[in-house]
Amino acid sequence: MQPLIDINTYQSMVAVFNNAVDLYSDKSAFQSFGKELNYSEIRKPSDDFGAYLQNALGIKKGDRVAVMCPNTFTFAISMWAIIRIGAVQVSINPLYSPHELAHQLKDADVENIIIYSASTPILAEIVENSPIKNVIVLGIDDLIDLGLTNVPADPRLANTISFIDALKKRRTIRNLYS
Repeated sequence: MQPLIDINTYQSMVAVFNNAVDLYSDKSAFQSFGKELNYSEIRKPSDDFGAYLQNALGIKKGDRVAVMCPNTFTFAISMWAIIRIGAVQVSINPLYSPHELAHQLKDADVENIIIYSASTPILAEIVENSPIKNVIVLGIDDLIDLGLTNVPADPRLANTISFIDALKKRRTIRNLYS
């Protein structure tokens, strides 16, 4: 059986993603809560979020960014933004205990976390003894817009920004893909 993808065709995952967007722009890429995002609807917010991560937080190639959320549109957007800027995604189970989270954050040397709002109490328990400097909080209804209730972030966490506000604060950057 012939492989479906010739690995020598693409220089990076970003090239694979861009090719998929070009070929399948109007096709469904992700589904969540009965709603769909097509490939072209993934590109713009991942560009915007990547620009925010680079410009507002100073994340650069090789930096580790934790993503602690369920498989929603925001997970997909975050993942592609992180990949596009050359950072390293550290996936964390949103059901981890404070002890498990503390261990993974320290072990992976993570300073930035994108976290599901309902998981913020877990982070709040250990944040003072963790390397975390920046917290981006996402709600279950972010980008789905079904009127689902977004749990507020734990008030013990300082200096948080919502995922939606981060998208709005993006800055135009040059050489996003270099």
